[in-house]
Amino acid sequence: MGNATCKPPVCKDAACAIRGADDFGLQLHTEAVQKVDEAFTGKSPRDVPFAPQESGLDEVPMRLDVPLPPKAPMPGEEFSVILKKDKSNNLLGLDADITSDDNCLPIRRVTGGLAEEWNNENPVFAIVAGDRIVSVNGLRADATQLTHRCASDNILEFILVRGENMAELC
Repeated sequence: MGNATCKPPVCKDAACAIRGADDFGLQLHTEAVQKVDEAFTGKSPRDVPFAPQESGLDEVPMRLDVPLPPKAPMPGEEFSVILKKDKSNNLLGLDADITSDDNCLPIRRVTGGLAEEWNNENPVFAIVAGDRIVSVNGLRADATQLTHRCASDNILEFILVRGENMAELC
């Protein structure tokens, strides 16, 4: 066995802690830094100093105005979905087990309608088979009452639990 040595930072940004990346990893990292710099400043990264001493600052400022991407719900986590019925589209597009004795509506599949529109516009929070509706417009009740609320209300705020093996969660 040879002696392990630390690789020096490979990023040209003095505040960056990336170490020992291969060429492909460095390329991806550099592209990401450039995109954030452009979004943050509206300037090309060539116009933005990388190191604090080049900018006259004592430290690199935090980029608080760059939003983090949304995090997809993990199995067992709750997430919200809002569907709005209108004259042109009032079909939910959900195949749910309405005979469930549980306090939820298990989703079997998405069949189109408002749910498919939601999924196309919100892929991180898409409704998928195995998810369970546990609340409709603030009502947490059995499957029959949840189904009635879905039929009667035009704006539906669902609280769903991301599925996997969800039988114990309802």
